[in-house]
Amino acid sequence: MAVVTADGLRVVDVWESREALEAYLPVIVPATKAAGFPDASPRLSEIHNVVIPG
Repeated sequence: MAVVTADGLRVVDVWESREALEAYLPVIVPATKAAGFPDASPRLSEIHNVVIPG
């Protein structure tokens, strides 16, 4: 999910695990820099609950 805020752009992703995110960072960080996005450090939070319809 991405949303424009007063501070800029906020992107929220849900990952299977912290390790999966950390494995992807070497791919996404250079891509975002190449696209002109400013440096940003991810803020990590644990998911409390997930509801999957169906």
